[in-house]
Amino acid sequence: MTPFLSSRWSSIFFQAWAVPEGLLAPFLLPDMTPDRWEGDALVSLRAMDVLDTRILGVRLPGRRRIPELSLQIHIRDGRRRGVMTVCAFVPRPMMAGISRVTLNEPVLAVPYHRGGDEHELRVGGRTHRLAWTAVGEPALPPEDSFEDFLTNTPWLFGKHWSGLPLSQRVEHPRWPVWTDVRARLDLDPAGLFGEHWKALATAAPLRTFVAQGSAVEVHAAAGFVEGQRAARASTHREPA
Repeated sequence: MTPFLSSRWSSIFFQAWAVPEGLLAPFLLPDMTPDRWEGDALVSLRAMDVLDTRILGVRLPGRRRIPELSLQIHIRDGRRRGVMTVCAFVPRPMMAGISRVTLNEPVLAVPYHRGGDEHELRVGGRTHRLAWTAVGEPALPPEDSFEDFLTNTPWLFGKHWSGLPLSQRVEHPRWPVWTDVRARLDLDPAGLFGEHWKALATAAPLRTFVAQGSAVEVHAAAGFVEGQRAARASTHREPA
């Protein structure tokens, strides 16, 4: 079956924080709970390149490489583990519009420059920068590692315009990662994502790493209620 969306994700920067569970509560849909690592609720900043994006097999016109910066909360719906996007930024209005119209995702088009290993974007009246240097060669992380836990999130959760929960299956192989990463962040979480997240500015990150990435397929639910039922049925067949 042709995926709803296919692309290649590359040079994926992750920085994760352990946060109070109450910080996630306003974003959780019914039956959802934080996906905890060693008891902690998680939120992560992700910056990456999205290449060769196709919708139902048709490649989008324009530049092949689109940078993206997003904040995500890590949640689960029963046995299904995944993420929900709090807000994401891209440089192309077309990409933002497709995400908002088709999936009701909070994606905004802003002035955004990508050069080398640096992301630079202007939001909320100031310029935000994120850059890093990865040392050594990437390697597959152990399956019980934090890096594997954070990148192995096979569901993308959201909310349809009707208010019904929406989920898409995200498929990709396990990613090699760099764990020795020298990050340089000059950004304001409150200015980017809202005052709700201002505490991230002074919180110590739990972990920072970079994943190599791969081809990715996103399979949208056939219908919102029907898609939820099909996804739950599929989950029940998966091993714990």
